[in-house]
Amino acid sequence: MSSSATTLFTTGVLMVFMAFWCVPLGRAQTYDRCQLASDLLHKYKLPANQISQWICLVRWESNFNTSAIGSLNADGSLDHGLFQISDLYWCDHAQGMDSACGITCEDLRNEDIKDDVICAKRIFRQHQHLTGNGFNAWVAWKLHCQGDTDSYTADCTTTKGSPSLANDSLGADRERKPQSSAQPENPQQQQPNWLWSPFSQPIPTGWLFFLGTKIK
Repeated sequence: MSSSATTLFTTGVLMVFMAFWCVPLGRAQTYDRCQLASDLLHKYKLPANQISQWICLVRWESNFNTSAIGSLNADGSLDHGLFQISDLYWCDHAQGMDSACGITCEDLRNEDIKDDVICAKRIFRQHQHLTGNGFNAWVAWKLHCQGDTDSYTADCTTTKGSPSLANDSLGADRERKPQSSAQPENPQQQQPNWLWSPFSQPIPTGWLFFLGTKIK
């Protein structure tokens, strides 16, 4: 092994070691699959028709572990957290100011996934613009989640007794408008026909003259 290759390998091992030690004890979390689906839908407002794909992606990227660190990539980078976000571009190990998402990689490995979701959405938007599908940013999605992913949320419910998330793919986007009761085309024609009054009908002008003459 050449000296440069040895140096790269040693640097990678040290980065992995330091990354593991930088995870705050007691702050990692392994998400319940359905709880994550509910949080992504309600708390973080991801589109309902994408939830099963995000759950599939997370299952194969981090297995729902918020503190997950991927194996060393060919370019020497590491992937961090629930969505396995790369430190090559999106996060850094300093103050986060030099990263595209403006966060440190350590922030991606704690139990608060708000910043993870914000960064993942940013990655999604960029790849949506570049390739037409934001999920193309994740290798695990390409390998495991391009088909029908409804099974990943089929047994999940948004709340107790509510429909499954798989069946609610359009629920968050569907506009429910109250249906007004049918109205007659001409309400004026809806006169009760069981009570007739001569004064309810228009009186010809000639009769008005005749009646006026008689009254006088």
